[in-house]
Amino acid sequence: MEQAGNSNKKAWDWKSRKPNNILPIIAGPTTGFFEWWCIYQRPIVNLTDKELKVIASLLRHRYELSKKVPDPDILDRLTMSKEVTEEVIKDCSISKQHLYVIMSGLKKKKVITKNGLIEPRLIPNIRVDDNGCFQFLLLFKDPEFKPENKQGNGV
Repeated sequence: MEQAGNSNKKAWDWKSRKPNNILPIIAGPTTGFFEWWCIYQRPIVNLTDKELKVIASLLRHRYELSKKVPDPDILDRLTMSKEVTEEVIKDCSISKQHLYVIMSGLKKKKVITKNGLIEPRLIPNIRVDDNGCFQFLLLFKDPEFKPENKQGNGV
């Protein structure tokens, strides 16, 4: 395995590196992309199956709204509107009360913020000009890695 610290920079510059492995997943906004996105987020935020379905549905509706609403603040509010939450209830085959219970759990897990919005770091940054591709980088950092000292004294 090539060591990341073999450059002349002090810290590893991940932006200038190409990925070691690429795993293509065939999924678009209407064919499971947001479910896959949430599955990858699952270990970080510990989502249940129903929570995953609800947040994926909210993200899909947010994406569809983003095509017509360029302002992110308005987009965030519209995503959590009564109309969208009713669509989420239909998408996920749950009751309104069950949605409230799930949303409460998502707030406790900080997937939904105190302001009642989706946590921004969980929203995929999908750009129209990416030729139908969305790139997601998982960066694994070795906590025990110590860069070599280029002075030659090995310290």
